[in-house]
Amino acid sequence: MIALSPLDNTDIDGVVIYASPSNRTGEPRFSVTPTLDADVVVDYRGYVAGDRSFDVIARISEAQETGLWDIMENETEIGIACEDGYYIGLINRLNVNKGALTLNLQIKEKLA
Repeated sequence: MIALSPLDNTDIDGVVIYASPSNRTGEPRFSVTPTLDADVVVDYRGYVAGDRSFDVIARISEAQETGLWDIMENETEIGIACEDGYYIGLINRLNVNKGALTLNLQIKEKLA
């Protein structure tokens, strides 16, 4: 289960989707710099929740679709609750075709 909720706007309802994120991606922050002696220097700067994104694929109802569009069109940041924690993030990409949802959520920070 994943739940999306507005942070500030109480006129918009949250949406619960009965699916887990199907793909969790993230890239740590690092750079690789070649040196003059044919070696490299790796500058590893770690990994934070903001380096993650979630992909969600599910079947949804018309009411859930309407709720998702309302959230995407009216909210900058949203609360995202799923099995592994509670996050602040945003909807990066939303596609609904005859009830088939493809959703990409960009994470800003993990709260719990």
